[in-house]
Amino acid sequence: MKLSENYEKYMGKLKETPKSKKFPLDLISKKISILKMFIEIINKHPEDLEESYSSVVEERKIEPAMQLNEYVILEIRNFYHEAYKKFGHTINYPSSAEKTGIVKEIRDNAIGHFLTDNPVALIELFEKVNNYGLQKIYDEWIQFRDFLFSKLNKE
Repeated sequence: MKLSENYEKYMGKLKETPKSKKFPLDLISKKISILKMFIEIINKHPEDLEESYSSVVEERKIEPAMQLNEYVILEIRNFYHEAYKKFGHTINYPSSAEKTGIVKEIRDNAIGHFLTDNPVALIELFEKVNNYGLQKIYDEWIQFRDFLFSKLNKE
């Protein structure tokens, strides 16, 4: 099946899907889960990567799926944004989600993989992520997501 056919088939089914109180938060949450699964699979089977990418991974001694973590952060930011649109200041957000938090900083300054004008600033930005802790960002989001979904289930 061609990619475009698969997409059209998927989009056709979306129209039939009933929307829950959790929408679009549940959709974003699923995207994050899928990204996390891809990260685990890719890191478990780096030998399956394209040869040119494999050589970079081997040479730099990095996790093969490292770049997907950036997309996890971007989707986490989308989740916080949608939560804010729904609840505003009536709930507490994790420190990584605050206006000066690392998740917002990544979203506002990184486009895909690059800062538009300064690669040194990109390195500094990801050093901040390392200092804050990627796992901590994810764990804060999980806790917030569970709180939010519980709240929405009670409505």
